[in-house]
Amino acid sequence: MSIINELVAHHATLRQLYAQSENDPQAFEEFTRHLIVHHTMEEKYFYDILQEIAAAEHGALEAVNEHHIIELIIKDAEGFPREHNHFPIKIEGLGEYTVPHFGADGFQKFFAGRRIKKQLFDRNHRPRRGTDLANRFNFSALNDDFRAGI
Repeated sequence: MSIINELVAHHATLRQLYAQSENDPQAFEEFTRHLIVHHTMEEKYFYDILQEIAAAEHGALEAVNEHHIIELIIKDAEGFPREHNHFPIKIEGLGEYTVPHFGADGFQKFFAGRRIKKQLFDRNHRPRRGTDLANRFNFSALNDDFRAGI
């Protein structure tokens, strides 16, 4: 399985953990742990490469910026008492930035309206052979790194 398919498949886990966090603030740590690993893998193995491709640069930079906002929300929530009646607002705020990304078509949304998707990826979301993206991916190492983090 490609790292892209791994990330897309991980969205289901993140949706589930977020839903648990909404009802159980103690589940928030598990959700944020998975979320941090997930967006670290996206940045390290996906967005950094896409930033070097002119047609994908803006979308990649926008996604990284959203990750920085997510990190600020997580840091803000870390020191906030879980039993406080305002803690659910911290969870909700994080959900506003993350849940739309976790849709089954998150990968499709990232490339919506971008011709570059067909240039870079085949129908299984694997980088096309001979592209700069394909040359820089090492799928077994990426998948091991991703699975080790979660």
